[in-house]
Order: sequence, then C-alpha cells, then structure tokens
Amino acid sequence: MAYVSQESICKTLITDANKAIKKGNFEEAEKLLREAVQRFENATGPVHPRIAVVLLRLGDFYTSQAKYDEAECQFRRAMSIYENTFGSNNLDIAICLQHLAESLESQGRAPEAVQLRARSQRILSERLSNIGMQSAKKGN
Repeated sequence: MAYVSQESICKTLITDANKAIKKGNFEEAEKLLREAVQRFENATGPVHPRIAVVLLRLGDFYTSQAKYDEAECQFRRAMSIYENTFGSNNLDIAICLQHLAESLESQGRAPEAVQLRARSQRILSERLSNIGMQSAKKGN
C-alpha cells in the first residue's frame, strides 16, 4: 500500500518537474526530480526499475542544462539498475545507452559515444530478431 501511494506521489513530482522545466524554473525541476528518486528509493530500495525511469529523466534534464557529468552519473546508474534487474540485453539498457551516448557527444567524447551506440544497436537488433522469431513460431 505504501508503495502505491509513493508511486502516485512520484508521478505527481515528475509531472510538476516537467511543468517547472516548461516554465524555465530549472532549480525547482531538479529538486522535484531528485525528490522523486529519493521517494522511490525509500519505498523500493535503491535498485528498482522505477527509479531507473526517473534517473533517465533526471539525466535528460542535466544534459539539457549542460551538466554532463551529472547526466552521465544518472544514465550509468539507470543502466546498472536495468542490467541487475533484467540482464545485459534488455531494451531499457539500449535506451540508456542512447541517452548516455548523446550526453557524451555533447561533451566531445564521440569515440565513446560511438561504442555505446553500437552496443545499443546490437541489443536492439538482437531483441527485434527474437521478436520476429517468436512471431514466426506462433504463425506455424
């Protein structure tokens, strides 16, 4: 029960953070996103996939603010949560890799970004191939 109410509060915090960003109130947006992470951590522990979703949003926020070190930290933590929860070839990891690559490119770290994008593409290709094979099996 406590998790459900915390999740509702966190969704409201994220919505409010998005509104603050649109209004240009970046300090408030950061505060709200950090609070959402903290509340999810308190409700679920530090490695729940819902935390990773908020970390991605926080990383995107930091990237938009040219706070690339902070963005990288959030993306890497989100990726770690997904890897520990779902394994290394999950679609969520591919998404994290794309976000991290974008942030690294903004820092002039293109070679590292290229490697991350290549890993993301491998995951996506493998996952889509698996989906296609499952569809083919169902059709037979």
